[in-house]
Amino acid sequence: MSGREAGLRSRATRFLPRGKDNIKKLGPDIAQKVRKALDTAPQDRNWRAFVAAMVEKFSFSQQEVEQFGMAANRLNGSPTQMLMDHLASRDFRVRDLIKYLDALGWEYLLLDLKPYEKIKVISAPREKVKLMEGDTLTLAVSATAFPYPRFQWFKGDDEIQGATDSTLMIPDISQSDTGTYSCRIHNSSDLDLAVFTFSSVNVAPNPNYTSQRPQEGCWPDSLPTSAPIPREIIPAGQPPHILEQSADVTVSMGTPIMLYVSAIGTQPLEYCWFKNGSPEPSEMGSSSQYKVDYASVVDSGSYECQVKNQYGKMKSKVISVRIVLQPATKATVMETCTLDIIAHPKSCALEKGGNALFLCRAVGELPINYQWYKDGRPMPGETRHELIIRDIKSYDQEGSFQCRVWNRSLELISAGAFLRLDYDVPTLPSNVGTVHTATDKIALLIGNYDYSGTDLLKAPKVDVQVLAELLRSMDFKVVTLLNLTLGEMEAAVEKFCSLLRSDGPGNSGVYGLFYFCGHGIEEKGQCYLVPQDAPTGYSSSNCLCAQKVVQQMQDANPALCTMILDCCRIKSDNPPDTSLEHYVPRPSGNVIYLYATTLGMRAYEFEKRSEHMPLGHLYRKQTQDEVKARVNEEPNGVLVKHLRKHLCRRKPVESVFAEVRRDISSDPKVNKYQIAEVSTNLGEPERSLADKILYTGHTQVFKKRTELWRNAHVKPDNCRVHIKHLGVTVDLEYYADFSNVLSIVLTVTNPGTTKDCHAWIVNLPLTLSVMDVGKLSDSPVRTKIVLQDLQKLKEPLTLTIGLQYCDERRVNCSYEHEPIRVGFPLISTLALWKGERNQTVSRRVPTEHYQVDEPPTYANMSPNYVNSPPSHLGKSPVGGPRNTSFPSCMSSVPSQPPSSCGSKDIKYVNISGDMW
Repeated sequence: MSGREAGLRSRATRFLPRGKDNIKKLGPDIAQKVRKALDTAPQDRNWRAFVAAMVEKFSFSQQEVEQFGMAANRLNGSPTQMLMDHLASRDFRVRDLIKYLDALGWEYLLLDLKPYEKIKVISAPREKVKLMEGDTLTLAVSATAFPYPRFQWFKGDDEIQGATDSTLMIPDISQSDTGTYSCRIHNSSDLDLAVFTFSSVNVAPNPNYTSQRPQEGCWPDSLPTSAPIPREIIPAGQPPHILEQSADVTVSMGTPIMLYVSAIGTQPLEYCWFKNGSPEPSEMGSSSQYKVDYASVVDSGSYECQVKNQYGKMKSKVISVRIVLQPATKATVMETCTLDIIAHPKSCALEKGGNALFLCRAVGELPINYQWYKDGRPMPGETRHELIIRDIKSYDQEGSFQCRVWNRSLELISAGAFLRLDYDVPTLPSNVGTVHTATDKIALLIGNYDYSGTDLLKAPKVDVQVLAELLRSMDFKVVTLLNLTLGEMEAAVEKFCSLLRSDGPGNSGVYGLFYFCGHGIEEKGQCYLVPQDAPTGYSSSNCLCAQKVVQQMQDANPALCTMILDCCRIKSDNPPDTSLEHYVPRPSGNVIYLYATTLGMRAYEFEKRSEHMPLGHLYRKQTQDEVKARVNEEPNGVLVKHLRKHLCRRKPVESVFAEVRRDISSDPKVNKYQIAEVSTNLGEPERSLADKILYTGHTQVFKKRTELWRNAHVKPDNCRVHIKHLGVTVDLEYYADFSNVLSIVLTVTNPGTTKDCHAWIVNLPLTLSVMDVGKLSDSPVRTKIVLQDLQKLKEPLTLTIGLQYCDERRVNCSYEHEPIRVGFPLISTLALWKGERNQTVSRRVPTEHYQVDEPPTYANMSPNYVNSPPSHLGKSPVGGPRNTSFPSCMSSVPSQPPSSCGSKDIKYVNISGDMW
């Protein structure tokens, strides 16, 4: 061993972790790099590929894998973080981590874990090679080392341009190719450590030989595809030319997909893969191959590869990929039952003497237990899935109702439902003041959290759901939409405003409410709402202006125009677009704003400690106060946490919003960092969101609005499917908690002649994405899939039921039933996709996300940050990365919290337009 090599080895091993250590002892810098890399890598090298590589020694069920994947949907969540936590509990050692990272070729990560290894040649080409003209010269070398060996081929003393693979191939060889070829194998900048191989090539003449190579300076119209033309004979300045590509493929779920193109042209060549016309962010780069380790229904589609260099570009032909069902195996059928609430209780408003019925339906491993709560307190004896309250006469019976559901494995809390006792206008107490009524009430609620170009959020989904129930209890016709693009937001606002319009001149008498929760920025007095498809480093030109929404609502002449904006109001780091129109709503005397925060400040969200709390001994030790805290615990934003307490009160809306502002200002955990703001020009300040609807004189337009709203919320009819040749019966049930999200529960009610029969939905439309999928119970076998992005449907939805089962001989089998036509469910009837400027397929996937940069330093923090927040409040510059280390992200914030902010039960994270 040379002194230089020994020095490299010594320096490499001095600070390396010990192989026998548990991975939980890894330093935070290494843990951060591993998490960041595996979370954002292409599918052939990401955390899923890591799971597949270690399946023989450290295996996980499909359900566990999907649970890891769902962590990506939570703010600052990481599938790799959850995976590493599980592995650490199973005594996963550093040497194991090295082994499986090595299998995936993660040299970048292994530099912190693995010592230097000198080059060892495994096989070398023959020293003497004799060929005839027209033959193909193939020289191959194989070597091991760490860092991984690099290769460079030479002819004589001259480098062969672009020949950096372990194999050199020259087709159609001629006598001019006679000479000495060598390969330099190196893994260090110190070439004294390099190893060389040498081959003498002699090409004999062939009288029947005719060269197929292009003449110098020319480019053939067609090229043979049997072997690539060597790069050193490609004419200079030539654009790419694709020689060969994958054919259409059909693969089973859970099996690998491998697509490729072979191209030539002046180096360097860059490759970019497209799916259905939309770039795949995780696959963009310089790879001629597109790999998926575990195919799923979302991988179906049409793929193309674009190859480009500085002289031009060329796109491949379309490669069609079809995913079919595979036979049931232990790896593909979820083995562990879960618990899931498939039907949440719904709010209601009743006349005096009426009866209220609340239903909570859960499925999972039996037995399932229920306990109803009113305003966070358990209701004695109410332990069934339904809650009936009879002969309601007192306003004291109003309140918020939730159901706690649990089995031996998990505990869940339902969404809150609200009971409101209606009143007769003539008998309204005199101290309420002037009595106002509405001819109708309509609300549009938009929650964006699954951003494609900036940080993900957690609260919008829950906040929209909570406010929707509150508004329904006050007779609002509510439309709830999640994760809309800019075009879809604009189209949704246009449809919303059309419902507000009167059937004649003058005030329509309608109450309109618009709510947005997501990222936001403010420029020159205009508040901009960030759509789901906003690019990284977005500016006001990529967003929807809130003042424009107000103008559109005013054009419909509503009696009350309410804007609730739950987003940040800070300036973007990018310069504003000076060409954008400046919107100034007219002083109509019917507009009131509630801002989550004031100008120049951020809005924040609470984060629940865990979505699913394991039970067992932990639950039995819980006190009543702890259970009550669990019921009241929601991952709401700060605004909705306080708004939900006041919104339904029979008080003027100005008073309600003032109380919300007062509550936030008196909250010691947030009052220094988030200050709510109310702006109003109401000419009739006594109007309340709880005002009664009286549509006398507006009957026809009221019925028309009701019909239009109902048509946009029609669920498919539950149905039963008989598969006669197997004797199998499958029930399909449909549920909808949001206007553009459809949940489907499949129950095998009769397995017929099959064993272990599971039913799934397969061959989904490419425009939809899957929010959740899983197995719910074993007896009977229930599975669930949640589809989002229904607003993108351009054609009627069809569903294909796929069965995985064992036949009488215990042979694994699969079957796909003929498609069921569902039509246009829920909001898809409105065709919001027509508002898209550049229509693309949804790119939301429940596991992998975009590549992030290194965490920012304090020096590059946004100058817009007002009042440095405490450590339980997140902060981040626009377009910046999420925290990517295994340790808690809150530890990186420098400011210390006030003494009153030391709660360990609640964390705060930023929902601003600025990122960490």
